[in-house]
Amino acid sequence: MKLNNYVALISVRRCASTLLVILTAVLLSACESPLVLERVVEQRQQSLQRTDLFQAATANDNVLVTVGGYGVIVVSTDGGNNWVRQQLDSQPTLIDATTCPDGTLAALAIEGQVWVSDDNGNNWISHSLESIEVPQSLTCDPVNRLHVVASFSTIMMSPDHGGSWKTFSFDEDMIFTNIQFFDTTHGLVVGEFGSMVKTFDGGQTWEMAEPMPDEFYPMASLFLDMNTGWVAGLNGTVFHTTDGGGSWIKQDSETNAPLYRLVKSSSSIYVVGDFGTLLEYQAEEEGRWVKSAIDVGTRSYLRATRAMPDGRLLLGGGAGVLKLVGPASLNSGQKGASSNG
Repeated sequence: MKLNNYVALISVRRCASTLLVILTAVLLSACESPLVLERVVEQRQQSLQRTDLFQAATANDNVLVTVGGYGVIVVSTDGGNNWVRQQLDSQPTLIDATTCPDGTLAALAIEGQVWVSDDNGNNWISHSLESIEVPQSLTCDPVNRLHVVASFSTIMMSPDHGGSWKTFSFDEDMIFTNIQFFDTTHGLVVGEFGSMVKTFDGGQTWEMAEPMPDEFYPMASLFLDMNTGWVAGLNGTVFHTTDGGGSWIKQDSETNAPLYRLVKSSSSIYVVGDFGTLLEYQAEEEGRWVKSAIDVGTRSYLRATRAMPDGRLLLGGGAGVLKLVGPASLNSGQKGASSNG
């Protein structure tokens, strides 16, 4: 056989082999693609997604609501066992949520809106904060007024569920991070540089109180009244006051993780944070925070929290984590609510 013919024959065989491999791959892909596509479609239809970044939870007498990034809102009518998912068209970053005594639900978007629902989370209406400052937290007082704290020492109040706003500022370059009201007249705010401000007239005026130690930046706060409360933040730091911020005690903490939210249940007080951190308060001596016996089952950050009537906690965070847990006596390794994390 001539060399040219031999080379040509080898080339033909190689081409045939290559075509066979390609054809086989195509056929296998054709068989596999519908299965993969079906899984994708099935995943997208689930109420909780692995990409969800939950930030806050709230509830009224009828529904439990959790909000997060990209405008995601999930609503449960059975105490967190099942969820219905919706996504706001503009996909705002929802960072906080609250409920008014009249049952109105409100979610705060970092883009500068409050989203309000008066029908148990079925429909949401956006109201602008009418401010250039970056919002951080919101609450609703006993007479259904919304209050929002923001950058540049700003506090905003709406008497009509976000329809209009009255703005107050100390005109100082500091971020207010959390706000609470205890009755129609008494409320307090904490923020950057250890700042604390108080109102005694329902938010009409605010006055600066003594700052926290070391210009502490409180990422979370929980007060039982105007005198007794905790603030938490970076490096697992927790401070406690029993005299309205006149003095503070730094309490021991079994973590160095950032702490994002404090919550009081019927049986205890908890703080959650990064890396799946869940600490429980022990009121011995000066008080300390220990790792909870509750199995959270995740290393994702935890930020959305809600104490449930049966003593369990709703925990939400990154990677689609949203679950009911503990107390340890009820936990038994169960995940209560659905979780993708």
